[in-house]
Amino acid sequence: MADENIYAGTGEAKARSEAIRAEQEQARAKAREAALKELDEADKAREEQRKESDERAAKAKPTPTPREVDLAKLGLLDIDNKEDDGSGPELVHTRVALPADEAAKYNTRSMSYTKTKKPA
Repeated sequence: MADENIYAGTGEAKARSEAIRAEQEQARAKAREAALKELDEADKAREEQRKESDERAAKAKPTPTPREVDLAKLGLLDIDNKEDDGSGPELVHTRVALPADEAAKYNTRSMSYTKTKKPA
């Protein structure tokens, strides 16, 4: 009888530890599934980006070779008859040089403010 009392709680402890172990295994399985799902989504997104990149590369026009650039500099290459590279219109930026006396001025709002006469 005394021996039975010593080991009476071990069956209950085993059951608890097995229940805890089962919960931990379920948690690991859920984490594994979530990680695999995330990895699959990342692979799918990466494949989509690769396809888009390949499509852009297939549509791209090559840049001129150094020989074509040299021929254009010498005026031997008719650059007006080139096909459009699809980059869109060229934006032309122009700069206006100010006279020397105006370029040195530092205009602020208070300096450029002009008073107007009130209408009568």
